[in-house]
Amino acid sequence: MTAFFVAAVVGWWALLPEIAPKRIVVAVLPFDDGTAQANGASWLGEGIADDVRIALAQTPEFVVLESAASFAYRDRRHPFRALQDELGATHAVAGGARRNGDSLEVAAHLIYLAETTTLWEDDWEGGMGDFFAIRDAIAQAVAQKLLLLGEAHGTAGPPVAVPAYEAFLRARALERSGDMQGAEHLMRESLRHDADNPYAHTWLARHLDLFADTLNRCKARTSGPTRLSANSAVAWCSLSATVARAWRECRDQARC
Repeated sequence: MTAFFVAAVVGWWALLPEIAPKRIVVAVLPFDDGTAQANGASWLGEGIADDVRIALAQTPEFVVLESAASFAYRDRRHPFRALQDELGATHAVAGGARRNGDSLEVAAHLIYLAETTTLWEDDWEGGMGDFFAIRDAIAQAVAQKLLLLGEAHGTAGPPVAVPAYEAFLRARALERSGDMQGAEHLMRESLRHDADNPYAHTWLARHLDLFADTLNRCKARTSGPTRLSANSAVAWCSLSATVARAWRECRDQARC
């Protein structure tokens, strides 16, 4: 009897790699930007993709590749195959975005790379004010499809004034291109549109030495029930208000 039990356990253990769930690794590619300028600027498509990645990364059941890794494959001849072979990705999120004045059209799909099959796709139409709801809807739909069971509520953060977020997305695109001076200029412009938006405050806190200590204090203050989380508007507002106060004090003292 003991020998039979041991044999059964050994047999089960040998089969475990075959029956255990495979690790899910997701790559989010820049969305095709139908409003990109002749100079190649694609801040809208990159912005949606980066926000979707941030929201997906809050789901611990799978790994989400950094934008720097995924975005490098945008111009590859066979990006899906390369993402699978070189980065070990199992799934990819891709899509397209087009802005016409205040109108916004977005399409997205989830691809299973091993078979290059589309597991999910959807599209949205609305105004630029719907940007925040659309990006979160994409991330939540993708997460729910990958999880199969349960709800997904990831978000890249709270809504802010549209001109402020547009400046923020443009700044993030400049940062990726290495133009830190231009990025900082647009982050300050973002604050002029919405003085309390947490995105620009957080970026400045992370990238300017002047705000390094302030950011640490913010994180300490938001530990506990309102710990810093992209899914918590309370934590974002707490961080934003604290950094905004430090920013105004610094500005009033003519130190920045």
